[in-house]
Amino acid sequence: MKREYEEFKVRINALVAKASKAPIEGWIMPDGTPWPGNNTKDHPGMIQVFLGSNGGFDVEGNELPRLVYVSREKRPGFQHHKKAGAMNALVRVAGVLTNAPFMLNLDCDHYVNNSKAVREAMCFLMDPQIGKKVCYVQFPQRFDGIDRHDRYANRNTVFFDINMKGLDGIQGPVYVGTGCVFKRQALYGYEPPKGPKRPKMISCGCCPCFGRRRKSKHESNGDIAALGGADGDKEHLMSEMNFEKKFGQSSIFVTSTLMEDGGVPPSSSPAVLLKEAIHVISCGYEDKTEWGTEISTFASLFFIALFGSIIATGILELRWSGVSIEEWWRNEQFWVIGGISAHLFAVVQGLLKILAGIDTNFTVTSKATDDDDFGELYAFKWTTLLIPPTTVLIINIVGVVAGISDAINNGYQSWGPLFGKLFFSFWVIVHLYPFLKGLMGRQNRTPTIVVIWSILLASIFSLLWVRIDPFVMKTKGPDTSMCGINC
Repeated sequence: MKREYEEFKVRINALVAKASKAPIEGWIMPDGTPWPGNNTKDHPGMIQVFLGSNGGFDVEGNELPRLVYVSREKRPGFQHHKKAGAMNALVRVAGVLTNAPFMLNLDCDHYVNNSKAVREAMCFLMDPQIGKKVCYVQFPQRFDGIDRHDRYANRNTVFFDINMKGLDGIQGPVYVGTGCVFKRQALYGYEPPKGPKRPKMISCGCCPCFGRRRKSKHESNGDIAALGGADGDKEHLMSEMNFEKKFGQSSIFVTSTLMEDGGVPPSSSPAVLLKEAIHVISCGYEDKTEWGTEISTFASLFFIALFGSIIATGILELRWSGVSIEEWWRNEQFWVIGGISAHLFAVVQGLLKILAGIDTNFTVTSKATDDDDFGELYAFKWTTLLIPPTTVLIINIVGVVAGISDAINNGYQSWGPLFGKLFFSFWVIVHLYPFLKGLMGRQNRTPTIVVIWSILLASIFSLLWVRIDPFVMKTKGPDTSMCGINC
C-alpha cells in the first residue's frame, strides 16, 4: 500500500509540474480552440464531468463517487464574493447534478488524516434523536512542517482546543472555512424541526377563556374546499415566487432544495441537468435573490463581543484545556501583531469600501516553497503591513532609552513614575518580538523602505509627543499682572 501511494504521489506531482508551466499563448482545447479559462478574470461558466451518473468502479468493484470540475463565470467589475461566492456556486451545482444530503468542505492544501472522520461526522448528522437539529460537524485543523517551538503560533491550538471546544454544542463554534461536513438543508436556511407542541385546550363554546370552539366536520371541509379554490392558486403562486426569490430562477434547483433525503428527479436527463448547472453558476443568477446576503452590523458586533469575552477567560481555560503556557503565549503575541498590522488594515479597507465604495483585491499566494522544511516561515515579501509594527517597535525602544536616560539625569524621584511606562513599553516589545525576528530574517536583512518609513513616522510621533508633553518638568512663575512689575 505504501509503495502504491508513493507511485501515485509521483504521478500527481508530475501532472502538477506539467500543468504549472502554462504556455505563453495559453492552453489549447482538443478541437484547437483556446481554452476559455485562459483569462481567469473573464470567462464563462465551465463544468467538466469526469465521473458522471454512470460513475466508475475501483479495482475491487466498488462504485466511485462522482467527480466534477466546476469553474463559475467571471466577468470584470462583477462582485464575486471570493471564496464565499465560490462555495455558493458549488452548492447550487451539486444540488442540480447530485444533490447529496451532506457536503464535505476542504481547502486545496488540506487533507483528511483519519479514514474514519467522515463516518464520525455521520454519527452526529444521522443520529435519530439529535441529527435533525445538527447543522454541521467541524474538525480542528492540524498542520505539518512547523518548527518545534512554533514561534509564529501557526498551530493555533488556543483557538481550536480552547475557544472552539468551549463553544461546542451551545450554538457558539464558528465555521472556520475548511474541515467541515455540512447538512445541505441547513445551508439552504431551513429551520430545524421543532419539538412537539402542547395540545390546545378545547372548550364547548360556552366559555371563551379555554380556546376556540371545535369546528364541526362540515365547517372544516368547507374551509378546505375554499382553500382549494382561487385562494389556493394564489397561495401556490406566492409560494413559488418566494422560492424564486430565495433560491433563484431554476426550477430544477428549487425542486432539489425540497428533497430532504437528496437525489435528483428521475425524469431529468444528464444533458438537461448539465445545462441547468451551467445556468446556476452564471454571474447574474444571484441578482434579486437572497444568495450572498451579508451579515448585519448587529450580528457582527455581537460576534466581536462574544469573541472578546472568550479571550478574557483565557487564563482560566488553561487549567482544563491541556494547552501549554508557551502555546497560549504565542497566540497572545500574534493577537498583538495582527492588531497593529493585518487587522488594522482590514478596518481601514472596510471603511473605504463602506464610505467611499473602494473595493480591495487580494492575490492568492502559493502554498509551496523551494526552501527547507521551514523555509516558508522565513519567506519575506515587501508589504505596507510591515510599517505599523516596525514603527511601534521603534517608538517603544526609543521611549525606553529616553525614559531611562531622563530618570538617570533627574535622580531617584523620577524612577517611580517611570516603572509603569517601562512595563508597558516592554510589554509591547516582548509581544512584537516574533515580528522583529521575522523581519530581520536569517541573514539580518531588512528592507530599506520599511526602515525609512518607520523611522520617519516614529520621528513624527515622537516630536509631536515632545511638543505636547515634553520630558522636562513644567514650572510656573509668578503672575506679573497680579503683583506688579517689580515683584
